[in-house]
Amino acid sequence: MYSDWTSLRDEIQFNKANLSVLNKFPEAVGKDVACSVVKHIATNLSISNSCEPSNLVTDAEVKWTMEVLCYGLGLPLDQIDTIKDCVSVYCEWLSALTSPKLPVPKPITDEPNPYAQMMLHHLLNLFVPRVGAVADLVKRQALLCHRVLRTIESVAKESALLSRDTWETLLKFLLAANNSLLSPPTEKEDTGLSSYDIGDHLCERVLSVLFELWLLACQKCFPSPSLWKTFRKMCIYWRHHEALITQWHRVNHALTARLLKFMYGPDYPELVISENDEGGLLVPVEMSNDCIAQSWFRFLHITQNPVDLAKPELISQTPMFLKLALESEDVIDPRQHECLLKLPQIFYKAMRGISIMVNAFLGISQDVKEENILTSMSFISSGLSSRQSTTLGPSTPPGQRKLGRPWVPLPAPLTQRVKSNTTISSKTSVPMPQCLPGLLSLDSRPPLAPNRPKCNSILHLFGAWLFDAALANVKILPVHRNEGQTYRRTNSLIDQSRPTSLSIDTSPEKKSMSDNTYESGRAEACGTLCRLFCAHKTGEDILPAYYSRFYFALCYGLQVDDNISGPVLSNILFNSCDLLRVDLAGVQILVPHILNALELVLKDQTPKFRLCELLPSVELRKACVHLLLSMLCLPLHFRDLEIKDILTPEATPEHSVSFISLKQRITDLLLWALQIENDNTNTQMLLGGLMLLVQDMALCEEAEQTTIQPQHDTSDHQVHADTSEDSVASNQSSESSYAESGYHRLPAHSNENDTAYGLFGQATSLVCNRLMASWKQELSTALAAMELLSGLAKVKIAPANMLMCKRTVKWICDFIVYQCSRPAQFHSKDLHSMIVAAFKCLTLWLVEHSRLLYDKECLHNVLEVVELGISGSKSQRQTPNTESVSMRLDKDSKSVYMQ
Repeated sequence: MYSDWTSLRDEIQFNKANLSVLNKFPEAVGKDVACSVVKHIATNLSISNSCEPSNLVTDAEVKWTMEVLCYGLGLPLDQIDTIKDCVSVYCEWLSALTSPKLPVPKPITDEPNPYAQMMLHHLLNLFVPRVGAVADLVKRQALLCHRVLRTIESVAKESALLSRDTWETLLKFLLAANNSLLSPPTEKEDTGLSSYDIGDHLCERVLSVLFELWLLACQKCFPSPSLWKTFRKMCIYWRHHEALITQWHRVNHALTARLLKFMYGPDYPELVISENDEGGLLVPVEMSNDCIAQSWFRFLHITQNPVDLAKPELISQTPMFLKLALESEDVIDPRQHECLLKLPQIFYKAMRGISIMVNAFLGISQDVKEENILTSMSFISSGLSSRQSTTLGPSTPPGQRKLGRPWVPLPAPLTQRVKSNTTISSKTSVPMPQCLPGLLSLDSRPPLAPNRPKCNSILHLFGAWLFDAALANVKILPVHRNEGQTYRRTNSLIDQSRPTSLSIDTSPEKKSMSDNTYESGRAEACGTLCRLFCAHKTGEDILPAYYSRFYFALCYGLQVDDNISGPVLSNILFNSCDLLRVDLAGVQILVPHILNALELVLKDQTPKFRLCELLPSVELRKACVHLLLSMLCLPLHFRDLEIKDILTPEATPEHSVSFISLKQRITDLLLWALQIENDNTNTQMLLGGLMLLVQDMALCEEAEQTTIQPQHDTSDHQVHADTSEDSVASNQSSESSYAESGYHRLPAHSNENDTAYGLFGQATSLVCNRLMASWKQELSTALAAMELLSGLAKVKIAPANMLMCKRTVKWICDFIVYQCSRPAQFHSKDLHSMIVAAFKCLTLWLVEHSRLLYDKECLHNVLEVVELGISGSKSQRQTPNTESVSMRLDKDSKSVYMQ
């Protein structure tokens, strides 16, 4: 962006404008002169009682005095009182740029800009860390720095006299002050504060003033390209400070909110910036749209590639890190410095801020204040999770530092409150503010804006960072080539023209080791990419390079072997509900990987791998159910079409995967998930998917019989089959009890669910058993189960499974009997609705399978239930030893509805 411009970094770092002529004299001489002169001048300030006009009337007198003040600002901290007087004098004199006070010398009030530039150079001495200073003095120095920053900030906002040279000097001063305080690595000592710790005291404040005044300068006097390049270069030295990323995104989000308003109109979903946090006041109201666009793009790239935050070897390659390593008694690797332990949190925060901007462009309404609270809560969770003994995969290899794993962020913006009684599916309890539970529901997500920009446009802005972050510190498996065969990896997967976060490990013994230290930021990047690609519109084009890099990243994120990363996997699944529904080119290549991940989540209510501590397992399972339902139709649609694996493109034919080979796994997973699911919403979705699967298989088999088998009359065979079924049903009437023929586990043979006939039996048995065991008191789930059974009654399967039909009718009758026999206090409108739905379902089964009425036992069960519904009781009542019969005239006619 600024390749044709020269950086001013060397000019700023080696500038000698902050040196005084007193530096030429012995230290004792300069100290005596400074203390005497400054003390006299400080007695005549506006804050004193004896305030008089300054007796410095010529330019030479003022400049000589400023030489003394410059030296006084650089005195050791044992002369903190003299330093304080110097600061007071300069803060008073800087008022010449706004409303001059009485003690300000006349030459300064006449020409304030040249003198203000000199004062800024001199004040830089105050921000130089003093080596070996004690804690109390460092704190007093920090207070004086705060005062100078407040004064400069006030002058920049209120003054109308600042010239371009003064603005540039002001920005250079802020760059130099930040570099002086923040470029050294933070050190802690047992004996108190070290010389570098003033950077910790002032980090947040000095960076906020720099970003705010730079943004103000964009409106009043737009900085030159050289200054922008210098700002960008010097940020490289401050990236080990979390405050840099905080202030960077604070400005990014404020500019993004203004950018969206004039790009997409006032009706576009808003990125809310709270004015209480001064975020809404960052961008001057008078700033033009063109200036906002220019500033937004330049600030977006001011920290260069945020993925570098996941590379300690790059962050530590700065002069101050190397100098500290060389000056220490034991020369250590700069990558092992303790201040770099925060890099995983800083990396996550950087990716979280980018995620907020991507959501804003997609038209997802957000409140930045709530997002920041949610981000901070993740650090609480990370501290707790890092103390747990739970590990993922193998232990950290020797020679590598194992850091505490920060919590993965929630993958969608917090826009609606969730009920406070929601529980967290985590082994560790995390403290929650009552007003902000921090849990999200898929159902609470706001819709995407209809006029949102194309995915390509957003990927042009953020794609390179997100793709690199999604594979941060991931060991890429080597590609095995057959002898005599060449394989060319396209640059859409890995860009060979620049450094990347991917590392290809060719040693087999290390193939299973994965560094999950930075998995929180990686998970945020993967979730953001999934939301972005799920926002694809019909007919919208996305570059093939973006497709390939996205699929490549997801294949590694969905790993379920020793390289598993629970936060990454769960974040991908949570944000990919519509991934197989939005017609992405080639997305079917991910189906085997997604299915592996779904089996890991849906087959166990408490997965054995670590998930997001603040993400409810119910919501994760709901997202997995959405993905499972979206792939039900794929095996029968694509059938023998082979699915290429982009991780192992040279797979042998015996290891190849086709869509039809996944049919059995998908069916088993659906039945298993329905068997163990406890959430009503998830259960209802699974019931709908089961109905779809049975109908799809029945129609497909019917179509195959029509097109493949010879056309001949099969009525004799059908009659024989039906007669055989009736015979079996009559001889095995004892098996019609759901208690004896219940569905307790998945079929032992893999081919039992491979046909519509077998799946029909498994589906009815499973649903009826769960209806009687778990769902009989849940209105919505019971109604959904009745709707499924009604749909199954209409499915035409040859030969008909009459034994299962008879059992199903018995189950429905038993369900009606149970509901009718409940105590009177439980009889409500909802209960009667379940009974009515059960009677309608029973009627439909008898109509669709009329041969059931020829079975004596089945007919008896149906008539008993009808009698119970009409009269409120049965004529025949069985007890353990006897059977009593009540005549019709002896019974009170009272229907169930009247109870």
